[in-house]
Amino acid sequence: MKASFIALFPLLLVQTAFAQLGSITAPPDSPAPQRLTLAELQPRIPLIVGQPGVTFEFDEFKINQPGNYYLTADVTMAINIRANDVVIDLNGFTILFAPNSATRGIYANSTRQGVQVRNGNLSNCGIELLGPDPVVTDCLVENASGTGIDAPLGRVERCLVDGTGMGNNGLPLSGAGISATIVEDCIAQKTWLAGIMVTVTEFVNSPNGAIYHHQGADGGVRRCYGQCIGQDPDGKSGEVSGIFADKATVEDSAGISSEGSLGGTWNAPTAVIRGATVQNCKGSSEGGIGISGGSVQNCTGTCGNTDSGVGVGANSASECAGISITTTTASGQRSYGIRGNHIINCVGSGTSTGIYCTGITTYCQATRAGGGIAIQGIIVTGCTTLQGGTVGQIDPGYYDGVNLTAPPLQKFLGTL
Repeated sequence: MKASFIALFPLLLVQTAFAQLGSITAPPDSPAPQRLTLAELQPRIPLIVGQPGVTFEFDEFKINQPGNYYLTADVTMAINIRANDVVIDLNGFTILFAPNSATRGIYANSTRQGVQVRNGNLSNCGIELLGPDPVVTDCLVENASGTGIDAPLGRVERCLVDGTGMGNNGLPLSGAGISATIVEDCIAQKTWLAGIMVTVTEFVNSPNGAIYHHQGADGGVRRCYGQCIGQDPDGKSGEVSGIFADKATVEDSAGISSEGSLGGTWNAPTAVIRGATVQNCKGSSEGGIGISGGSVQNCTGTCGNTDSGVGVGANSASECAGISITTTTASGQRSYGIRGNHIINCVGSGTSTGIYCTGITTYCQATRAGGGIAIQGIIVTGCTTLQGGTVGQIDPGYYDGVNLTAPPLQKFLGTL
């Protein structure tokens, strides 16, 4: 009996407490939830004349104040952004122009910062955001008469540019597929200038066209594909680079270019993929260099149909394969599978020379595809030829850093 009372004692305490508190019911006029909706936090403004910040002048929409704007239908007018911190959601719709009638469908000058464009299409026109920190995502740009997406100080992600021209002004800067500091998961194909270009900050005219000064050391190209066709219908040739990023890193990407620089009015550098560091990439050129970089790692570069081609050209190349197939070789010119200063664990095949190194070559294989020297270098160790030929050593001083200026004076280390 005593044990039963002890077991019931906690229950009696709880019942007594509820009896003292009384009935628990919600008080009248209880407060409503205080959380704001996303639309209230960041109101969206339809891109229609008369809406806050939207006007129409000189055949274009003008956005005059910060905000989050969106299209409600396809349009045939350009959008001029005249404020900072503007977000444009194309909402799946298209900005459409007649062929060759306009170079840009969305524009913001160099004083406008924090501009974003996303989720839509542009036909026969491009995007030009010249201020700091622009972002372009999930856009399709087709047949732009100038550059497809020009955001030199910004980021471009998950975009496709399909076809570009020279632009109405005819400047060499027009005609790139994508120009930005960071480009990721993008495709730029059938472009007149480089498919993908990292931050061209300055250019000056020269008798042969243009001299570019590239910046963008903090930039990069990742998981992209760039294709340059090189020539327009008038026979003028472009940069002929799939990916052009001299001061930046190029990773996990591929590029291809045509032979546009051969015989064109503007003879520009022609490496398919160019970068300060190039990793895990493939480049195929019809005129020039397959892959060019300061440091090139785990890459494959091929080149053909040029008087002096290089599969892979780098200061340092490792774990690479380079092939140069030259149909004709002009006097004094050479075709190299791989050319560089420090080459390790690589395979090279060139019409005249498989691997040409001005420094140390170690643990490499090469073929003398055109009957020339398989491997040439100042120091050659642990190397072999794949199809016979010679492994030679160059006398210091005969290579001028650009071209072979005289027949090589070789000290043969042996014939394999």
